[in-house]
Amino acid sequence: MRERLGVPAGAVRSVQEALNLDQLKDRDLLLEVPVVDSAIDRANIFNAGFKFTHDGPGVRAPTPPHLHCQLLDLIQLYSAGFTPFSLC
Repeated sequence: MRERLGVPAGAVRSVQEALNLDQLKDRDLLLEVPVVDSAIDRANIFNAGFKFTHDGPGVRAPTPPHLHCQLLDLIQLYSAGFTPFSLC
């Protein structure tokens, strides 16, 4: 009906449909990365939308540490008598 009225319209895709588009795969816009989570092993994230002739953007850093591990480190420091001000 909108087309008959001259209103431009297009398909509305679900997130899953949009993520499965060939144009995203052809341009390497989705990167599969390891995830520090016991429920899942890997996840897809968006890459930058450009490429160079010799390479392109991507993820080269190691996976981040578990948040709870950092929290445990802070608890141990606090238990040993350190405060945020004594570490500065």
